[in-house]
Amino acid sequence: RATSYASMASYYEEMFGIEPHQRGYLSSYQSGLSFLFQTFFIQYTLQYLGGEFRAACVAAGAIAMATTLELSSNFYVFVCIICPIISASNSLLRLSLRSLLTQVAPKETLGSVLAAMDVMQNACSVSVPFYRTMLFHGMAWYETATTLGVESDINEASSSVMKGDPCPKMWLKSSLIHWAFAAVIMSRLLLVNDYG
Repeated sequence: RATSYASMASYYEEMFGIEPHQRGYLSSYQSGLSFLFQTFFIQYTLQYLGGEFRAACVAAGAIAMATTLELSSNFYVFVCIICPIISASNSLLRLSLRSLLTQVAPKETLGSVLAAMDVMQNACSVSVPFYRTMLFHGMAWYETATTLGVESDINEASSSVMKGDPCPKMWLKSSLIHWAFAAVIMSRLLLVNDYG
């Protein structure tokens, strides 16, 4: 949620120059891709990857890779390559993490565990704007400091930090940092359990 395009109202318009009404078509296309992947390919993908542990790590890495590709792509590459990767990876990640939770939770407390997970997801939803703001301010400060050069005053860099919505490229760079970090953390936590 922290790096979702849905949170930025004019992302597609600024990034690809499309009309606002076409945004709904893209959203429907992405939802359709997720539905098709979950219906026909999720079971085979999980088997091919060797289970939920590896699938969650691969999905986070694939989202980071797609975000890197998106930094320098056009609209057609986005629609034909990046959207399917992101839709499939989001579906795979969501299903894998929920499945892992149900596998490790005791059967008699499964309902309570799932309820607690929903509460924690809601708590995370509340903290997402703060996390996103921290990401964007860090990126804006870094870009401003590197643009002004080493000789510039730090106060000058911090006074010109981003105001308003971030540009789409900054959105993607912060998303890349988020997903690369998430992929590394998931790999360290989940693959240790998978091999141990």
